[in-house]
Amino acid sequence: MCLINLLDIISKIVVIVGIPFAVIQLVIAFRRHSAQSINDVIKEIGSDKIQQARYEVHNTIRLTSSEEFKRLTEEQRKTCRKLAVAYDRVGFFIQNNLIPAPSFIKWHGQEIKRLWVKLQHVVTYVRKNEGRSDYCRALEYLANEKCAKIK
Repeated sequence: MCLINLLDIISKIVVIVGIPFAVIQLVIAFRRHSAQSINDVIKEIGSDKIQQARYEVHNTIRLTSSEEFKRLTEEQRKTCRKLAVAYDRVGFFIQNNLIPAPSFIKWHGQEIKRLWVKLQHVVTYVRKNEGRSDYCRALEYLANEKCAKIK
């Protein structure tokens, strides 16, 4: 009887000690996953193609309406769409809590707001003229919900 009580006490001690250890391991795993997700996002929006697309949208492509998007060259439309889709992926990560939104918004929120001013016309055009009502919804969420409060 005494041995059974001793074993019961030992098993409870192991559980009590093991729970904090398991929680610590869970936190470490979550941070690693979050760091990997952030790394994936940085690769996505930091690639040479996306950087070039961002430069072109900001500096060489006039885009103030969905009608202007329609009049762009095929190459310019591809550039705009590529950029919109890249940031839509970022929005998806944030919308699904795969990366910490506050840190990312603090780092890149102004850029997203600036891009949305132009890319919203791309999104509007595609939704209206191509029947893709969900096109870049995560980008729209990112710009209008997460970045809207940034000044």
